[in-house]
Amino acid sequence: MKLLNKDYVPNSSGTITFAADGSDDLWILYNMIKQGDHVSSETSRKLYQNNAKTATRVRMNMSIKVMAIDYDKEASTLRVRGKTVSCDVGGGAASGTFHTIEIKPNLPFDLTKKVWDSGAMELLKQCCSGCSNGEQVELAVVLMQESTASVHLIGRSSGSRLCAKVERKKNDVTTFFTSVLNSFVEFVNLDNTRFAIIASNGCVKNQFLEFLVMESKKRRIMSITNNISKIALINVNSKQSLKDVVESSEVKKMVSGSIDAEETEVYRAFSNALDSGKACYGTRSVEMAVELVAVEMLLITDELYKSCDLGKRRKYENLVEDVKKSGGSVRVFSSETVNGKELGKMTGVAAVLRFPVPDLDDLEL
Repeated sequence: MKLLNKDYVPNSSGTITFAADGSDDLWILYNMIKQGDHVSSETSRKLYQNNAKTATRVRMNMSIKVMAIDYDKEASTLRVRGKTVSCDVGGGAASGTFHTIEIKPNLPFDLTKKVWDSGAMELLKQCCSGCSNGEQVELAVVLMQESTASVHLIGRSSGSRLCAKVERKKNDVTTFFTSVLNSFVEFVNLDNTRFAIIASNGCVKNQFLEFLVMESKKRRIMSITNNISKIALINVNSKQSLKDVVESSEVKKMVSGSIDAEETEVYRAFSNALDSGKACYGTRSVEMAVELVAVEMLLITDELYKSCDLGKRRKYENLVEDVKKSGGSVRVFSSETVNGKELGKMTGVAAVLRFPVPDLDDLEL
């Protein structure tokens, strides 16, 4: 998610300009935008102009007061319906008329709230972090050239986010590296990141890694000093992009091997717990175990957790949040891996329990 402009005060009013990077950002916005908020964006509307007999579609900037919102994951679109507040085209839409603004990835729009309450602030925090709902970051990538650098976060199912861009001024390498490191520290928590990649052509990446290690020790940035082994260097030419880095054979091998190993270990722990009566699977049984605060670890496929069915998606997101609130951990399995497919055969949701709970299916919620 890109936050292009911020003019707000927590627990008070204000406006933020967003541009979603993908469908998961749209889902966060779907939960953030509420009835009574104002949404302003470029949109289009059919108008009869100059006494024409047929209407033509005209582009315009419009602000509406939100009445309803719909999320279409397959089309990667939010449809925000409301009453017109203002319009920059004469005769485009009278105040109070109905209009639907479509919000798509990379389309900037303003969201104005009377109160940015705690719920909105928590969602805003998700926007600024690499992934939603505490999902582990698969990769943090620092893509460097001699005069520019960018910091990206990539989740397994939530796509990539550009967090920061840094430009080198004049010939001051130390200031440039300091700015990149500050952005890295602001957006990357290596305790919750599988790997970090520093990518560049030439020796820039090596010089920055040396600077990062030295400065993190000096500043006592423990999330870096304790996780230096997670940082890898990748050579790229000046024309290669983030996509080239992520799809390189070195990175693919690194990430896929780690995911498979972790999922295998977690699934083995679940299987062993199931044999000893300290595990369950199926939505009803898991929900009952959550009610009893018995869930130590929740296993769920991304097919359920990121479902296109809005009701189902919200249901399982709430289940995940309930587990976390009770002190449990959550592991989201890729539906494409061997262990993810096995979990899918067992309804896609399961739990390792803190203590045995006999006859879960017979208990009433």
